[in-house]
Amino acid sequence: MAYAELESLICTGARQGEQFTYALIEERVPPSPAKSPDEALAELTKRY
Repeated sequence: MAYAELESLICTGARQGEQFTYALIEERVPPSPAKSPDEALAELTKRY
């Protein structure tokens, strides 16, 4: 499970009692729109 998390296939969910839960990343995280390298650099600069 740890390897799948490191590969961004799954993410840890809320605990149910003593049990860990997991969810697929693609079901929990909405896809982001593709950006050109210039747009990505501009956003990184703005956020930094």
